[in-house]
This record gives sequence, C-alpha cells and structure tokens, in this order.
Amino acid sequence: MREPDEPSGLQLVAFQGRHSSLRMAIRQYQFPDVMDDAWDSNWLIVEGHVDIKGRKWTFRDPCLTTFEAEHLADWLEEVSNAEPSKVDCRFTEPNLEFRYQKNRQLRISFALESGPPGFGTPSSWDERSFLVPVSSALATAATQLRQQLVRFPRRGPHPTRLR
Repeated sequence: MREPDEPSGLQLVAFQGRHSSLRMAIRQYQFPDVMDDAWDSNWLIVEGHVDIKGRKWTFRDPCLTTFEAEHLADWLEEVSNAEPSKVDCRFTEPNLEFRYQKNRQLRISFALESGPPGFGTPSSWDERSFLVPVSSALATAATQLRQQLVRFPRRGPHPTRLR
C-alpha cells in the first residue's frame, strides 16, 4: 500500500520491516523564530507513525536537529551501499536509534516520548524496536529525508561541539 503524499508533494520517510513499520515526517522547527543559535535554531518537530506487529502509535516530538537529520540521511545511504563505518546512528535526544545488525538488517528503536504509550519501561526489544532488511529502500528513505530537509535548512552557526 502506498503512503499518502505530504501536502507539499513529498512522501513520508518510510521504513518497512516484516510485520512492522515507521513512517515519519519533519513537521516544523521547534523554535521557528530563533534564527541565530547553533542548537535552538535547528531543533525539528518530527512526527512518526509506528506499527510494531500490530501495536500502533504516533509521536510528535523535537527529537532531531537539522544536522542530525542530515547525518541520518548520509548514514542510511552508507548502510544501503555497504557495511557502515559506524554501527549505529544516535542523536542528542535518545528518542530514536538506528543500529546496523551484522545479519544485514537495521534495528530501529523508540524511547521516551517516541516510545510505545502505556508501557512505562518496555521489557523487551520487541516492544520498542523492529528490524528492517538492508536494501535500496534505505537509500530511498535517505532521499526522502533530504527532500524534507529542503524545507528545513540548517540555520545559525554550525555547532562546534555536540551536547
């Protein structure tokens, strides 16, 4: 089934596992009026629609910066082409994590505000993560993410250190 296009004609960034999926979109800057701060100018509100083996939820949270989203796109492209130089792609806010598995799969994990509601602390990986096979679909996801970032360019000075 094809995901609906975004209002601007862009598709949601899509990750599909065997019985699970993530569809996500960048919705806005967290602080749209802050233009000159390396960090606050670049926080993005990300909306995700998660389905892990029939358990569905949605999150909407400032869990990535513009430069972290750029890094994720680069990393996904690297994973789709070969074994990546770094095994995981993590962010300042630990809501999402992407981890390369040696069996040529990608594990996508959810925590905090992006995790499954009502679980408190999930007791197993199966409750808050799923596997995606490494394929050209990851390069497509990287392209979709970059297309969304066109609407949300990096603003202000580049951060000289990570938080």
